[in-house]
Amino acid sequence: MKPGSLMAVLLIMTLATPGLCQGTELEGKVRALFLLQHGPTFAELPNRLRQLGDNKEIVPILIRFASTSRHAQEGTQEFMLLNGAVGSLGVLRAGSANELLSSLLTDRRVHENVRALTARSLGQIDSEANKQSLIKALNPSEHYLTRIYAAEGLASTRDADALNALERFGREEEDSYVRQQFEKAAQTLRAKGVKPR
Repeated sequence: MKPGSLMAVLLIMTLATPGLCQGTELEGKVRALFLLQHGPTFAELPNRLRQLGDNKEIVPILIRFASTSRHAQEGTQEFMLLNGAVGSLGVLRAGSANELLSSLLTDRRVHENVRALTARSLGQIDSEANKQSLIKALNPSEHYLTRIYAAEGLASTRDADALNALERFGREEEDSYVRQQFEKAAQTLRAKGVKPR
């Protein structure tokens, strides 16, 4: 059986028998959406998810997917669920996911691409409330995308501590592209009238 055919059979089974995915019919539909071979982009996801249910129904499912799949390996269905859930939580601005996302961001066993997406989601949800997690994610030991998304999140604050961190880590940053993103974020903060302490 070809891989594409196998995926189609799995999707049909998931939709037809919600018990296989250990949840409700809605959970099965959300799961199937994330497992589509050519699924929606993160920009399209909010509308696609809202076609299935409202945020009160969808967000707990996404949190469950992210929590139970947190250490999924790249290339697996669980990884696709984790990636889709983490990105969707940010796009949906799910404040109830802040604690889980912060824990994913600091968990070194979570795949680096997921951790980067987690930084992005934390910035999308509430950059002010998640400022400390985003500042920690600027550390040079983090994956370059994690650092970039953390800088983008901090740029949407109006916080002097964020500006200080961007400037400090920017001076230490060895990657020229990441350094440019830090400077861009710092410029955004300065344009809002934020001054370093």
